[in-house]
Formats: sequence, structure tokens, C-alpha cells
Amino acid sequence: MSKPPMSVTLERKKPLNYRVQNPNDDHQGGAFIWSMRVRLLRRLAALALVCAVVSGITGGLRLKELPSSEMILPELDVDPVQQSYEREEFVFPFRGERYIVKPVAQYSITGLLVTHNNINAFDDIYHTSDSVDIRDLCLIWGENVSSDLYQDVEFWSEPFSCWVRPKSQEAARKFRQDQLSNTHVLAADSHVREQVLALRIGDQVRLTGALVNYYPENRPEAGRRTSTTRTDRGNGACETMLIQEVEVLKRGDPTPHRLYRFGITWGGWLTVLLALLWIVQAQLESRRL
Repeated sequence: MSKPPMSVTLERKKPLNYRVQNPNDDHQGGAFIWSMRVRLLRRLAALALVCAVVSGITGGLRLKELPSSEMILPELDVDPVQQSYEREEFVFPFRGERYIVKPVAQYSITGLLVTHNNINAFDDIYHTSDSVDIRDLCLIWGENVSSDLYQDVEFWSEPFSCWVRPKSQEAARKFRQDQLSNTHVLAADSHVREQVLALRIGDQVRLTGALVNYYPENRPEAGRRTSTTRTDRGNGACETMLIQEVEVLKRGDPTPHRLYRFGITWGGWLTVLLALLWIVQAQLESRRL
């Protein structure tokens, strides 16, 4: 008896799934990882920049903040001390220029610094970094600081002047103009110059030196004369003082200046960092394409 033919079914092998490794895959994966890291750094830097900007704005708005009357020292109760004396004029050299200085009186003033000018400001077209009058210091004393009256008065400086604007009728009535002085400052030496430029609004200071008239040796018509009384007003009413000694009796609150400097310094650096990170991320993104 014959056997039926056997049926054999051959299974076709499935094709193997495989992929040829692209040598650029590792490179693209690395670029992706670094791109994500840079993006995180950008977000952190942006957050830090916001903090720096807030710090700078907060400090800037408080730069003119004055201490309360409870913080005023009793030394500020006295009027400036002035004594006439005779001294020959002398040559005062400053940054390549020679000035003829004529002392008028020995002078000492103690007061609260409420405002000062900035000879490096863009809107000051009269001064340069070589100007011999390095700063105007506007001081108040006496009855003007015996209460919080001065907190109700706005103070500001222009290139050669100090301005006062009472915010209320009471302040306008009680504020004493003869207990305010805007002093054009010449510094006797580099040390005094650094001390003067380091003074900040809100500082309580004592300045000692001489009231002087002066003029450039080759331009007598460009001279400046000092006032010798606190009761005059208008053009020519400011004191011109050659300062020989600066004494800071009490510093104002340093917090506004620290916040402002922090905001300006770190705001600038973080802006540069963000720009660099943006460039790096753009390069990494282009490598992934």
C-alpha cells in the first residue's frame, strides 16, 4: 500500500530589520543635549537679569533718600564758621591748567548733603573731567534739619546751582533759605578729591578750608568769585571753597547705592552673557538640522 505523498511547507524567513548606524547620530544627540543645557542656562540668566534690573531700579529710586531727623547729629545745629584773613594769591595747578587762587576767608561748614551735581552727566555741557570745580555740594543745617521738615522739600542740582521746591505751604513757610548753601568745590589735593567724590546724598559732613576767588591764568575773564554770606540769592550766591579737609560725621544709608551698583554691574554682565548664550544655542540648533 503506497503512502500518500508528504506535504512539506517551507516557511519563508522574515527579513531581518536592521539599520545602518549614521555616524552623525551621536553628534546630533550631543548637540541636542547641549542645546537643552544652554536653554536652561539662558532661562536662569534671564531670571537673574530681571532681579538685577529690579535691584537697579529700586536703588535708583532711593538714591536721594535722606535720613530722618532722629538720625541728625547735634553738630549740624551750628552755622558755618567764617573768618576773614589776608593771604597772597597763589598758583593752583590742575590737570595741565594753571589757576590763580585768591583766598578770601577761612571757612568751615557742617551740614546734611541733600544733593550734588555730576560734572560727567551728559546734560552738563559746562564741565568736563578736567574741570577744576569737581563738584557742587548742597548742604542744609540748623532749623532746616531740626525736624522732618526737609523731608517735605524736593532738592535737585543743575551744573552750577542747587534748587529747592517745598511740597507744602508749611514747608515753604518754615524752610530757611539762609541755612542752605551750594558750594563749588576745589580740592586741595588728590586725597581730598577722592573724599569729595565719595560723598553721597544723606551723608552728614564737615568741610574745612577757605572761601576763594579763582580764574584760569590765561583767561582772567573766566574767573569765579565766592559769596561770603548765606543771605544772598541768585547768580553769585554760591560759595566757592578750596577744601583742605573732609570729615564724614555720619554716612547715609548705603543700601540704595549698593542696590543701584549691583543692578548696573550685574545687569550689564548678564546682558552680555545672554547674548553669548543665544549665539551658542543658535549654533547648536543648526547642527541638529
